[in-house]
Amino acid sequence: MKPKHPAPGAKPAPPSHIDHEAVMNALTSGQVDALVIKDEVFILRQAQQNTEIERALAMLRESHDTLEAIKRGEADALVIEGRVFTLKGADQPYRDMVEQMQEGALTLSGGLILFSNRRLAEMLKVPLQELTSRRFADFVIAEDRAKFDDLCDQGYRGTSRGEIRLATADPSVLPVQLAINPMHVESVSGLCIIVTDLTQQKLFADLEQMVAERTRALRQSNLALQEESEMRQRAQREMLEAGTNEQIRLGQELHDGPQQTLTALVLKTKKLERKVAEGQEITRAEIEQLPRIVSSVMSDLRAISRNIFPVTLEKSGLVAALEELAANSETLFNIRCKVTLQGRPAPDNIDTAHNLYRIAQETIHNAVKHSRIKEMEIRVRDCAPGLELMLIDDSPGFEPSPQKSKGMGLRNMFHRVQLMRGTLKFERQPDGRFAVVCTLPAS
Repeated sequence: MKPKHPAPGAKPAPPSHIDHEAVMNALTSGQVDALVIKDEVFILRQAQQNTEIERALAMLRESHDTLEAIKRGEADALVIEGRVFTLKGADQPYRDMVEQMQEGALTLSGGLILFSNRRLAEMLKVPLQELTSRRFADFVIAEDRAKFDDLCDQGYRGTSRGEIRLATADPSVLPVQLAINPMHVESVSGLCIIVTDLTQQKLFADLEQMVAERTRALRQSNLALQEESEMRQRAQREMLEAGTNEQIRLGQELHDGPQQTLTALVLKTKKLERKVAEGQEITRAEIEQLPRIVSSVMSDLRAISRNIFPVTLEKSGLVAALEELAANSETLFNIRCKVTLQGRPAPDNIDTAHNLYRIAQETIHNAVKHSRIKEMEIRVRDCAPGLELMLIDDSPGFEPSPQKSKGMGLRNMFHRVQLMRGTLKFERQPDGRFAVVCTLPAS
């Protein structure tokens, strides 16, 4: 097939679409007289037609194989516009080693990927042939790009190493460590980068951190439980000691109060018996002394029994017992004391009511003894499904702890609250007053 020549002075016609299959058929059938490949003219005269065709086909196949090798990352050298991109001393053993690495490997020049191994493609979840000529920075997440640029700048001057995160095609975030070294091949400068997947290391590090945190939390919980157990044991010993001391105190009160009065009554009665036996006259005043002595004994016994367990608490409930406590406190300590109710607070059982009563009693006693208060408000609030007892006074206040408190009364307060599984707080109110707040959950 002879090409037609344009007429003299005429403009050459623009190239039309080339039918590659038709060209190949024309070559193999001997219908082409000449062929130009890479500026080299192949004259296909009849005598040498077969040889020229075979040589042209071989060059076409070589070009096709070269392009496929570049796509697969199997080229050791590449010439682009006169620039040679090559790995100095590259050979097959080196390529096999790079391909068998568990880390990703790539070379950069001008920010573009010239070479990458299959492991990097697997890490980024991108086909290997699509990595060539891509910008590696496009895989770096936005937050880490400044750090990546710094690592590359350091890599051109020497060796750099650092951790960044890459965005894979999933998309997901891949934590990696980069080891960067400079690459100088003829007139081309670039970077050799080894990419290590840190996913498993991060998982192990997170697991180790979680185990350490759990261990630390368990250790703290064990210490807290140990302290609570010691505090409970100490409180039990103190309660036993308090019980013994209470028995001693009651014995002293009975001895100094009712027992002395009863002894006086016995002596008075024996004196009257002797007068009767001797026939002496008994005066009206002597007879009237007897009921007064008995009444005094009964009064003393009522006071002692009320101190042991308030009768009003069992008969009328917590609120009535607190109102009686407030009235007695006004009389005994010369303070203003009142009870305020919010809702309809009602303890679950008599034991809870008794513990709350004792906490209120101890709080008033401490406030009078240590702070010399003038006013006390006993506030009982129904915070369903629980209950709150607040004792608010006009003192400066304090914040003791059950471990550091030296007073048995305060430790008993904490112990009672723990038995009820409640909380005990000491806090300043917005109006400047100080409050002891006992909060109980639902039973």
